[in-house]
Amino acid sequence: MAREKDRRSSEQRKTREGSQMPHLKESTTGTTTTSSYVLAQQTRTIGFTKISVLVTNSDGTNSIKYKILGSNDPQGGTNTFAEDVSEQTLTAGSAARHVLSGPFVWIQVQVKDASGGSHGIANVYLLAVGL
Repeated sequence: MAREKDRRSSEQRKTREGSQMPHLKESTTGTTTTSSYVLAQQTRTIGFTKISVLVTNSDGTNSIKYKILGSNDPQGGTNTFAEDVSEQTLTAGSAARHVLSGPFVWIQVQVKDASGGSHGIANVYLLAVGL
């Protein structure tokens, strides 16, 4: 048992020291906002210690709002998410990045219109690193 544990530690050290850091990349593009929050992305991030979330607004005219939520529920139930980044506004054509310190089992990004009836287009890019 000790030998197996030592081997894993050695493999983890090699990964950290080399250029192959364990990571997870996810992206969701083209989510059209509505007057209430809609799910733009939900990603299972269990085991990762740093999570970078980039949210962009590719609409040429309208602003959007977004918030980032996290959950430690293995099932990712709707009522188990809590806000980690409160509501933010992105003007047309802009972007914002947030780095979250995990661990989280799930990360969720929700988006909506900044002004009722003026829809925007949200894109979400997530990078999780470190085990």
